[in-house]
Order: sequence, then C-alpha cells, then structure tokens
Amino acid sequence: MCVYCTLRPADHLDHIVPCSRGGSGALVNLAPACRPCGQSKGDLTVVEWMAVRAAETAAGRDPAGSSV
Repeated sequence: MCVYCTLRPADHLDHIVPCSRGGSGALVNLAPACRPCGQSKGDLTVVEWMAVRAAETAAGRDPAGSSV
C-alpha cells in the first residue's frame, strides 16, 4: 500500500529525501509508493510535497495523486 495516499497499491520505492537533495538509497530513506504519488512528489521532500497538496486542496483543486 502506498504510504503517501494509502489508496493504491505501492508499485515502487520512493526516496523520502530525494537523491537530488542529498538523500541516499539506504532502506531508511525508501518508502513504498504508488506511481501517481511518486511522480507528483518528484524532487520534493515529504514535508514540501504535503504543503503543496494542502495548498492545492485549499485552493479547491484536486491534489495530484489523490484520485483512485
């Protein structure tokens, strides 16, 4: 199950802190995620991505990765 949306099965491992931001491939930095959430998160940290999703929801837009 995707740890981000908890709606879809995880189909890959996402870097919690992206490699481009100094994250590693260590198991503690990997989380099971679905493709829509992983692609939506991109090079953002989890905290940054959640803030973007909250802003989209507050603006009345459907945040990326939220639909099943």
